[in-house]
Amino acid sequence: MKDIPGSLDSVIAKTIRYLNQHEAVADELNKPLVIEEFGLPRDEQSFDINSPTKYRDIYYSKILSEWLNSKKSNGNFAGLNFWAFGGIGKTTKGQTWWKEGDPYIGDPPMEEQRLNTVFISDKSTWNVIDSFSKR
Repeated sequence: MKDIPGSLDSVIAKTIRYLNQHEAVADELNKPLVIEEFGLPRDEQSFDINSPTKYRDIYYSKILSEWLNSKKSNGNFAGLNFWAFGGIGKTTKGQTWWKEGDPYIGDPPMEEQRLNTVFISDKSTWNVIDSFSKR
């Protein structure tokens, strides 16, 4: 996604449509729905773990709102897992690809590291997650 700000409304609309379609199937089958591995890159597609996550936070808020609305209406949208949790992992500045000896930070070694990763230091993202988990 090259233009995150310009694409965000479309991405959110497609995501909500996807969630609604899959929740309808889960409801019909009376089975729980768990959405796995959703995410959005850091602003400006930055690999710098100190770069902002404004658009990711908006995206997470929308997905978490859908989950909360389902929960409030006794829907079958039971849970979700973002991609990926990097914890306290440290990265090497300017290094995009994993190298032997590097810590594992959520992404598979053969993929670019930290673009979609949520680290402990991503305070604004954790504030979004925390605000929904308390509801």
